[in-house]
Amino acid sequence: MKLVRRSLKILGMVLTAILAFIVVIALFSQTPLFRDRLRRVLVSSLSSKLNGTIRIAHLDGNFLSGFTADSITLSRGDSTILTVRTLECRYTLLPLFRKHVVINSLVLTQPVVHLTRPPGGQWNIASLIRPTEDTTHGTLDWNLTFDDVELKNASITVLDSLSLGAPDHWNLPGEFVEYHRFSMNDLNLRLAASLDSNHCQVRIAHASFHSPESHFGRSEEHTSELQSQ
Repeated sequence: MKLVRRSLKILGMVLTAILAFIVVIALFSQTPLFRDRLRRVLVSSLSSKLNGTIRIAHLDGNFLSGFTADSITLSRGDSTILTVRTLECRYTLLPLFRKHVVINSLVLTQPVVHLTRPPGGQWNIASLIRPTEDTTHGTLDWNLTFDDVELKNASITVLDSLSLGAPDHWNLPGEFVEYHRFSMNDLNLRLAASLDSNHCQVRIAHASFHSPESHFGRSEEHTSELQSQ
């Protein structure tokens, strides 16, 4: 009995210390100093993996269950590849101990993507991610779950000047879609996804957009499921 009491006392002290540590981290994470420092570290870490420049104007949240990032910009030289007005992410940390990343909610408000290829050049996203020194080709041993992913009022533009200027390029009539010069506006998308080493599953609950160049629009409300192995 004495051993049981001693064990319970030690367990209580450990749990109290863990709880106190979490409270301290939660309180410190609310200070402007911590948020700005974390924003700088995050920007530096992402930039080191990209052949481009990423900027985040503001970072907010308790970071134990989620965060919000405002005014995100990804550029390469004079070309802006991506802007996002607001990114909201909510997650659960405990599954990380089982190598399982669980994103409860990921909302991107007004993301704008520009894909361009100049005459005689490459796409602005070519070689955007820097190659790593790790040459191993191991399998993915983590599980990824996205319970709810939402794009709000997104826009995507594609301009392939190299193909448009090719001698054999055909100037399509107006009723055709010119995929070398194409845009999607008011794109709203809602989906859920899961990924592991054996399969990838995506469930689309809603998708809608319109293309001004082709006078084409689409809206889907039912759930579609895509799987690959």
